[in-house]
Amino acid sequence: VGSEMCIRDRFVAGSEMDTLWSTSIQIANELGVDKYQVMYALYEANKEFFVDNNINAPRADREYFVDLSIIESVDIKFASNEVKRHIYCNC
Repeated sequence: VGSEMCIRDRFVAGSEMDTLWSTSIQIANELGVDKYQVMYALYEANKEFFVDNNINAPRADREYFVDLSIIESVDIKFASNEVKRHIYCNC
């Protein structure tokens, strides 16, 4: 499923995501950016699509907006720290 995923109109179907990590890595490779930038952007642009705003719990029944402006503007270290903070403390 994940290998068939593509960015169509800057959206990705939750049902096409194997995991948020694999999706972020695939998009990052396609765009030539860091996986943390993509994961951060997916979460920030779609917080309401994560169960209880938990980055570890994306909903499969939603279309996730891939916000290229966030990906391009966020610092890799900041994105990495924020993603890790959300993963480990759910805050």
